[in-house]
Amino acid sequence: ERSVTNCRLGTTTLANEEDAPSHEFENDQGPDADTNNLDNVRTSLLSTSKNDEDPSLWYMVKTNTCCGKRRRYKAPPRKGWERVLNIIKWTLWAVTSGMHLYFVIINIGATTQQNRVRAALPGTFELLYPSDYVVGQMCAWDKASPDADIRTFDSLEEVYAANYTVIHCGACGACSNWNDLSLQWTTRTYLANLGQKCTKESLFGGTDEDVQKCNEEEIGFTEECSSCWTVDQLCAKTQCVFIYLQALIVNQVSNFNVDPDDITTATCDEALCGPEFVPCSGATRRRMNIVSDIPRPQDQQCTVANEDWSVIFNHP
Repeated sequence: ERSVTNCRLGTTTLANEEDAPSHEFENDQGPDADTNNLDNVRTSLLSTSKNDEDPSLWYMVKTNTCCGKRRRYKAPPRKGWERVLNIIKWTLWAVTSGMHLYFVIINIGATTQQNRVRAALPGTFELLYPSDYVVGQMCAWDKASPDADIRTFDSLEEVYAANYTVIHCGACGACSNWNDLSLQWTTRTYLANLGQKCTKESLFGGTDEDVQKCNEEEIGFTEECSSCWTVDQLCAKTQCVFIYLQALIVNQVSNFNVDPDDITTATCDEALCGPEFVPCSGATRRRMNIVSDIPRPQDQQCTVANEDWSVIFNHP
Protein backbone atom coordinates (compact mmCIF):
# COMPACT_ATOMS: atom_id res chain seq x y z
CA GLU A 1 0.00 0.00 0.00
CA ARG A 2 2.86 2.30 0.85
CA SER A 3 4.50 1.57 -2.47
CA VAL A 4 1.27 2.17 -4.24
CA THR A 5 0.87 5.42 -2.39
CA ASN A 6 4.38 6.43 -3.21
CA CYS A 7 3.77 5.55 -6.77
CA ARG A 8 0.68 7.63 -6.71
CA LEU A 9 2.47 10.43 -5.00
CA GLY A 10 5.28 10.12 -7.43
CA THR A 11 2.88 10.14 -10.29
CA THR A 12 1.17 13.14 -8.81
CA THR A 13 4.45 14.86 -8.25
CA LEU A 14 5.55 14.10 -11.73
CA ALA A 15 2.31 15.32 -13.11
CA ASN A 16 2.70 18.49 -11.15
CA GLU A 17 6.23 18.84 -12.38
CA GLU A 18 5.07 18.35 -15.95
CA ASP A 19 2.47 21.01 -15.51
CA ALA A 20 4.94 23.42 -13.94
CA PRO A 21 6.54 24.70 -17.12
CA SER A 22 3.12 25.61 -18.44
CA HIS A 23 2.36 27.65 -15.29
CA GLU A 24 5.73 29.27 -15.41
CA PHE A 25 5.03 30.29 -19.02
CA GLU A 26 1.71 31.80 -18.06
CA ASN A 27 3.31 33.63 -15.17
CA ASP A 28 5.98 34.92 -17.54
CA GLN A 29 3.25 36.40 -19.81
CA GLY A 30 1.24 37.84 -16.90
CA PRO A 31 3.08 41.17 -16.32
CA ASP A 32 2.99 42.06 -20.01
CA ALA A 33 -0.67 41.28 -20.20
CA ASP A 34 -1.37 43.34 -17.08
CA THR A 35 0.59 46.25 -18.57
CA ASN A 36 -1.38 46.05 -21.80
CA ASN A 37 -4.63 45.95 -19.85
CA LEU A 38 -3.61 49.02 -17.83
CA ASP A 39 -2.74 50.87 -21.03
CA ASN A 40 -6.10 49.98 -22.50
CA VAL A 41 -7.92 51.16 -19.37
CA ARG A 42 -5.92 54.40 -19.32
CA THR A 43 -6.68 55.05 -23.00
CA SER A 44 -10.35 54.36 -22.38
CA LEU A 45 -10.44 56.74 -19.42
CA LEU A 46 -8.71 59.48 -21.39
CA SER A 47 -11.16 59.00 -24.23
CA THR A 48 -14.07 59.14 -21.80
CA SER A 49 -12.60 62.25 -20.19
CA LYS A 50 -12.39 63.97 -23.56
CA ASN A 51 -15.94 63.01 -24.38
CA ASP A 52 -17.09 64.28 -20.99
CA GLU A 53 -15.71 67.79 -21.61
CA ASP A 54 -18.32 70.55 -21.75
CA PRO A 55 -19.55 70.80 -25.36
CA SER A 56 -19.43 74.12 -27.17
CA LEU A 57 -22.57 76.13 -27.81
CA TRP A 58 -22.28 75.49 -31.53
CA TYR A 59 -21.98 71.74 -30.93
CA MET A 60 -25.10 71.75 -28.76
CA VAL A 61 -27.08 73.72 -31.34
CA LYS A 62 -25.86 71.57 -34.18
CA THR A 63 -26.61 68.24 -32.50
CA ASN A 64 -29.90 69.16 -30.82
CA THR A 65 -31.81 70.85 -33.62
CA CYS A 66 -34.49 68.91 -35.44
CA CYS A 67 -32.28 67.44 -38.15
CA GLY A 68 -29.03 67.18 -36.21
CA LYS A 69 -30.70 65.41 -33.30
CA ARG A 70 -32.23 62.80 -35.55
CA ARG A 71 -28.90 62.14 -37.26
CA ARG A 72 -27.21 61.84 -33.89
CA TYR A 73 -29.60 59.13 -32.75
CA LYS A 74 -29.83 57.59 -36.24
CA ALA A 75 -33.57 58.06 -36.42
CA PRO A 76 -35.31 57.39 -39.75
CA PRO A 77 -36.20 60.49 -41.79
CA ARG A 78 -39.69 61.92 -41.40
CA LYS A 79 -42.11 61.51 -44.25
CA GLY A 80 -45.49 62.77 -45.30
CA TRP A 81 -47.60 64.63 -42.78
CA GLU A 82 -45.07 64.06 -40.05
CA ARG A 83 -42.53 66.05 -42.07
CA VAL A 84 -45.06 68.82 -42.84
CA LEU A 85 -46.08 69.15 -39.18
CA ASN A 86 -42.45 69.23 -38.12
CA ILE A 87 -41.70 72.05 -40.58
CA ILE A 88 -44.72 74.01 -39.28
CA LYS A 89 -43.61 73.46 -35.68
CA TRP A 90 -40.08 74.72 -36.27
CA THR A 91 -41.32 77.63 -38.37
CA LEU A 92 -43.61 78.76 -35.55
CA TRP A 93 -40.76 78.35 -33.08
CA ALA A 94 -38.43 80.48 -35.25
CA VAL A 95 -41.05 83.21 -35.73
CA THR A 96 -41.95 83.31 -32.03
CA SER A 97 -38.30 83.42 -30.98
CA GLY A 98 -37.58 86.13 -33.53
CA MET A 99 -40.49 88.26 -32.28
CA HIS A 100 -39.37 87.90 -28.66
CA LEU A 101 -35.82 88.88 -29.63
CA TYR A 102 -37.18 91.86 -31.58
CA PHE A 103 -39.23 93.05 -28.59
CA VAL A 104 -36.26 92.69 -26.25
CA ILE A 105 -33.95 94.68 -28.55
CA ILE A 106 -36.57 97.40 -29.09
CA ASN A 107 -37.30 97.77 -25.37
CA ILE A 108 -33.62 97.90 -24.43
CA GLY A 109 -32.94 100.47 -27.15
CA ALA A 110 -36.01 102.54 -26.23
CA THR A 111 -35.08 102.55 -22.55
CA THR A 112 -31.57 103.73 -23.37
CA GLN A 113 -32.86 106.54 -25.58
CA GLN A 114 -35.51 107.57 -23.02
CA ASN A 115 -32.84 107.89 -20.33
CA ARG A 116 -30.77 110.05 -22.66
CA VAL A 117 -33.80 112.25 -23.35
CA ARG A 118 -34.55 112.71 -19.64
CA ALA A 119 -30.97 113.80 -19.05
CA ALA A 120 -30.99 116.27 -21.97
CA LEU A 121 -34.48 117.76 -21.56
CA PRO A 122 -33.76 120.28 -18.74
CA GLY A 123 -30.84 121.79 -20.66
CA THR A 124 -32.91 121.96 -23.85
CA PHE A 125 -35.78 123.74 -22.10
CA GLU A 126 -33.35 126.23 -20.61
CA LEU A 127 -31.89 126.91 -24.06
CA LEU A 128 -35.17 127.17 -25.97
CA TYR A 129 -37.19 128.91 -23.25
CA PRO A 130 -34.75 131.19 -21.39
CA SER A 131 -35.76 133.56 -18.64
CA ASP A 132 -36.07 136.43 -21.15
CA TYR A 133 -38.12 134.30 -23.56
CA VAL A 134 -40.93 136.90 -23.91
CA VAL A 135 -38.82 140.05 -23.55
CA GLY A 136 -35.54 139.14 -25.30
CA GLN A 137 -34.80 138.61 -29.00
CA MET A 138 -37.86 138.89 -31.27
CA CYS A 139 -38.63 138.36 -34.93
CA ALA A 140 -40.99 141.10 -36.15
CA TRP A 141 -42.41 142.68 -39.29
CA ASP A 142 -43.53 146.13 -40.27
CA LYS A 143 -46.81 144.88 -41.77
CA ALA A 144 -48.72 141.63 -42.23
CA SER A 145 -48.00 141.14 -45.91
CA PRO A 146 -46.03 138.85 -48.26
CA ASP A 147 -43.69 141.77 -48.99
CA ALA A 148 -43.22 142.72 -45.34
CA ASP A 149 -39.86 143.70 -43.93
CA ILE A 150 -39.02 140.93 -41.46
CA ARG A 151 -36.06 141.35 -39.12
CA THR A 152 -34.64 140.31 -35.76
CA PHE A 153 -34.68 142.72 -32.80
CA ASP A 154 -32.60 142.32 -29.66
CA SER A 155 -35.52 142.97 -27.34
CA LEU A 156 -39.28 143.38 -27.21
CA GLU A 157 -38.75 147.02 -26.31
CA GLU A 158 -36.88 147.65 -29.57
CA VAL A 159 -39.72 146.06 -31.54
CA TYR A 160 -42.21 148.49 -30.06
CA ALA A 161 -39.82 151.41 -30.51
CA ALA A 162 -39.50 150.65 -34.24
CA ASN A 163 -43.29 150.38 -34.55
CA TYR A 164 -43.02 146.74 -35.69
CA THR A 165 -45.19 143.82 -34.65
CA VAL A 166 -43.90 140.60 -33.10
CA ILE A 167 -44.17 137.53 -35.35
CA HIS A 168 -42.53 135.13 -32.95
CA CYS A 169 -40.18 134.98 -29.99
CA GLY A 170 -36.52 134.39 -30.73
CA ALA A 171 -34.42 135.36 -33.73
CA CYS A 172 -35.75 135.06 -37.28
CA GLY A 173 -34.73 131.95 -39.20
CA ALA A 174 -35.16 130.08 -42.48
CA CYS A 175 -38.89 129.60 -41.87
CA SER A 176 -39.60 133.19 -40.85
CA ASN A 177 -41.20 134.17 -44.18
CA TRP A 178 -44.75 134.62 -45.41
CA ASN A 179 -45.09 131.18 -47.04
CA ASP A 180 -43.71 129.17 -44.13
CA LEU A 181 -45.42 131.29 -41.49
CA SER A 182 -48.76 130.65 -43.17
CA LEU A 183 -48.12 126.89 -43.17
CA GLN A 184 -47.44 126.97 -39.44
CA TRP A 185 -51.01 128.25 -39.00
CA THR A 186 -52.95 126.40 -41.69
CA THR A 187 -51.46 122.97 -40.87
CA ARG A 188 -51.37 123.46 -37.10
CA THR A 189 -53.67 120.49 -36.37
CA TYR A 190 -51.81 117.94 -38.50
CA LEU A 191 -48.29 119.27 -39.21
CA ALA A 192 -46.76 116.82 -36.71
CA ASN A 193 -48.24 113.91 -38.65
CA LEU A 194 -47.01 115.32 -41.95
CA GLY A 195 -43.52 115.73 -40.50
CA GLN A 196 -43.59 112.18 -39.20
CA LYS A 197 -44.64 110.95 -42.64
CA CYS A 198 -41.62 112.66 -44.21
CA THR A 199 -39.33 111.15 -41.55
CA LYS A 200 -40.51 107.68 -42.59
CA GLU A 201 -39.16 108.37 -46.07
CA SER A 202 -35.66 107.83 -44.69
CA LEU A 203 -36.59 105.29 -42.04
CA PHE A 204 -37.65 102.62 -44.54
CA GLY A 205 -35.11 102.81 -47.31
CA GLY A 206 -35.46 106.40 -48.55
CA THR A 207 -32.67 108.94 -48.93
CA ASP A 208 -32.08 112.38 -47.44
CA GLU A 209 -33.22 113.85 -50.75
CA ASP A 210 -36.54 111.99 -50.41
CA VAL A 211 -37.11 113.62 -47.02
CA GLN A 212 -36.26 117.06 -48.43
CA LYS A 213 -38.60 116.49 -51.35
CA CYS A 214 -41.40 115.43 -49.01
CA ASN A 215 -41.02 118.58 -46.93
CA GLU A 216 -41.13 120.78 -50.01
CA GLU A 217 -43.88 118.99 -51.97
CA GLU A 218 -46.05 117.28 -49.35
CA ILE A 219 -45.97 120.07 -46.76
CA GLY A 220 -45.07 123.03 -48.97
CA PHE A 221 -42.14 124.57 -47.08
CA THR A 222 -39.59 126.67 -48.94
CA GLU A 223 -36.28 125.03 -49.78
CA GLU A 224 -34.38 126.74 -46.94
CA CYS A 225 -37.06 125.95 -44.38
CA SER A 226 -37.32 122.36 -45.66
CA SER A 227 -33.59 121.94 -45.08
CA CYS A 228 -34.03 122.75 -41.39
CA TRP A 229 -36.88 120.25 -41.13
CA THR A 230 -34.91 117.59 -43.00
CA VAL A 231 -31.94 117.91 -40.66
CA ASP A 232 -34.30 117.68 -37.68
CA GLN A 233 -36.08 114.61 -39.07
CA LEU A 234 -32.82 112.81 -39.82
CA CYS A 235 -31.67 113.65 -36.30
CA ALA A 236 -34.89 112.17 -34.91
CA LYS A 237 -34.42 109.04 -37.00
CA THR A 238 -30.99 108.51 -35.48
CA GLN A 239 -31.72 109.56 -31.90
CA CYS A 240 -35.32 108.37 -31.45
CA VAL A 241 -35.77 105.34 -33.70
CA PHE A 242 -36.20 102.81 -30.85
CA ILE A 243 -38.74 105.05 -29.11
CA TYR A 244 -40.64 105.25 -32.40
CA LEU A 245 -40.56 101.47 -32.93
CA GLN A 246 -41.74 100.92 -29.36
CA ALA A 247 -44.58 103.40 -30.01
CA LEU A 248 -45.56 101.30 -33.02
CA ILE A 249 -45.82 98.22 -30.81
CA VAL A 250 -48.04 99.91 -28.19
CA ASN A 251 -49.98 101.98 -30.74
CA GLN A 252 -48.74 105.35 -29.44
CA VAL A 253 -47.24 106.75 -32.65
CA SER A 254 -49.71 109.65 -32.67
CA ASN A 255 -48.86 110.64 -29.08
CA PHE A 256 -47.01 113.95 -29.44
CA ASN A 257 -46.96 114.98 -25.79
CA VAL A 258 -43.74 116.65 -24.66
CA ASP A 259 -43.31 115.83 -21.00
CA PRO A 260 -40.39 114.55 -18.87
CA ASP A 261 -42.71 111.90 -17.45
CA ASP A 262 -43.97 110.75 -20.85
CA ILE A 263 -41.05 110.26 -23.24
CA THR A 264 -42.62 110.21 -26.70
CA THR A 265 -41.00 110.66 -30.10
CA ALA A 266 -41.93 114.36 -29.84
CA THR A 267 -40.18 114.63 -26.47
CA CYS A 268 -37.10 112.93 -27.90
CA ASP A 269 -37.07 115.22 -30.92
CA GLU A 270 -37.43 118.29 -28.71
CA ALA A 271 -34.67 117.25 -26.29
CA LEU A 272 -32.04 115.93 -28.69
CA CYS A 273 -32.77 117.71 -31.98
CA GLY A 274 -34.56 120.90 -30.90
CA PRO A 275 -31.41 122.85 -29.95
CA GLU A 276 -30.32 122.74 -33.60
CA PHE A 277 -33.73 122.86 -35.29
CA VAL A 278 -35.35 125.82 -33.54
CA PRO A 279 -32.56 128.39 -34.20
CA CYS A 280 -32.40 127.13 -37.81
CA SER A 281 -36.12 127.44 -38.53
CA GLY A 282 -36.80 130.49 -36.38
CA ALA A 283 -40.58 130.24 -36.66
CA THR A 284 -42.34 127.45 -34.81
CA ARG A 285 -45.95 127.23 -33.74
CA ARG A 286 -45.26 127.73 -30.04
CA ARG A 287 -42.97 130.66 -30.86
CA MET A 288 -45.84 132.16 -32.90
CA ASN A 289 -48.21 131.55 -29.98
CA ILE A 290 -50.18 129.02 -32.03
CA VAL A 291 -51.91 126.22 -30.14
CA SER A 292 -51.19 123.09 -32.19
CA ASP A 293 -51.59 119.32 -32.17
CA ILE A 294 -48.64 119.13 -29.74
CA PRO A 295 -49.86 120.33 -26.32
CA ARG A 296 -47.50 122.83 -24.71
CA PRO A 297 -47.42 124.41 -21.25
CA GLN A 298 -48.24 128.09 -21.14
CA ASP A 299 -44.67 129.15 -20.36
CA GLN A 300 -43.53 127.75 -23.73
CA GLN A 301 -46.03 129.85 -25.69
CA CYS A 302 -44.81 133.23 -26.94
CA THR A 303 -47.61 135.23 -25.40
CA VAL A 304 -46.36 138.56 -26.82
CA ALA A 305 -47.09 137.38 -30.38
CA ASN A 306 -50.64 138.68 -30.64
CA GLU A 307 -51.33 138.54 -34.38
CA ASP A 308 -54.70 137.12 -35.44
CA TRP A 309 -53.35 134.47 -37.79
CA SER A 310 -56.78 133.35 -38.94
CA VAL A 311 -57.40 136.83 -40.37
CA ILE A 312 -53.90 137.39 -41.71
CA PHE A 313 -53.80 134.09 -43.61
CA ASN A 314 -57.52 134.02 -44.32
CA HIS A 315 -57.83 130.60 -42.80
CA PRO A 316 -60.03 129.84 -39.78
